[in-house]
Amino acid sequence: MFGVKIKTIYKMTEILEKEYSEMHKKSGSPPKMSVEDKLYAALKYLREYRTMEQIGGDYGVSRSTICGSIQWVENTLKQDGTFDLLG
Repeated sequence: MFGVKIKTIYKMTEILEKEYSEMHKKSGSPPKMSVEDKLYAALKYLREYRTMEQIGGDYGVSRSTICGSIQWVENTLKQDGTFDLLG
């Protein structure tokens, strides 16, 4: 569906969940989107060329939430170094 093998999605999710848990060790407000949803939103944006408004509508969140989620996913995966992401 996203042009990515399922093993790759599992590995991406593992990296993102590890980083997310490190960032949110202390309690706080519940997230608007799960880690998996953030990854899927980023993959939809990159693969399907949908607007952030459209993707936000899928998850019931704002454009800015989607934008932040996509940036977080891309930056986290780049910093990990496991994947060679463009740009």
